[in-house]
Amino acid sequence: GRIDQTRVRSGQLEDEDWPRLTSAVNLLKDKQLFIDDTAALSPNEMRSRLRRVVREH
Repeated sequence: GRIDQTRVRSGQLEDEDWPRLTSAVNLLKDKQLFIDDTAALSPNEMRSRLRRVVREH
């Protein structure tokens, strides 16, 4: 949505940010999102986890 992430995190969105944020949310709302917050994954481990998610979903 081309919105300054600092403003999103701080809650200091300007009036022109809201339509862009709404548009971005609408694009993502029906998508499956998988978040893996494991720290210090190696590239090989990340690839392995991604392949597993693709295979299972």
